[in-house]
Amino acid sequence: ENRPDYCVVVTGVNDASSHVGPRYYSYHMALIIKTLLHYEIMPFIVSLPEFGIEEIPENMNMFTGALWKIRNSISASLTNRGRINNILTYRNRLLSDLESENLLDRVIIIDFDLVCDDFIKCPQLYVDRGHLSKCGDRKLSRIIADKLIGKINK
Repeated sequence: ENRPDYCVVVTGVNDASSHVGPRYYSYHMALIIKTLLHYEIMPFIVSLPEFGIEEIPENMNMFTGALWKIRNSISASLTNRGRINNILTYRNRLLSDLESENLLDRVIIIDFDLVCDDFIKCPQLYVDRGHLSKCGDRKLSRIIADKLIGKINK
């Protein structure tokens, strides 16, 4: 059976939105990366996407939205010093852990900020607070393709 040469990993939105903590996120990302490397597959890691982590989901009414905000505030107090927007914390923890495990030079990091660095400023790139639109998918795909072509041409 043939194995792919490359694997694109885009993950973490659910981890960040449920505030599981940067250590949990980073640990599991490292497991994914180590598994891919074990099978000699080059990981292309898209940094934790910018998404509407602070915005109340569209399908919530005022009451459930208030409960959601309270839950997120409590979780953020436990995992991110009270900051609900934990995206940068998760990204930095992953990079730090990959560096300390000597994995950073063995992966290709794709900076999601090249797609959108602020959810509020890029509404056309999202279908909802957690998913890219077709336009957003095309933009991310182009960035990934450019990185892949760059890697192949090295």
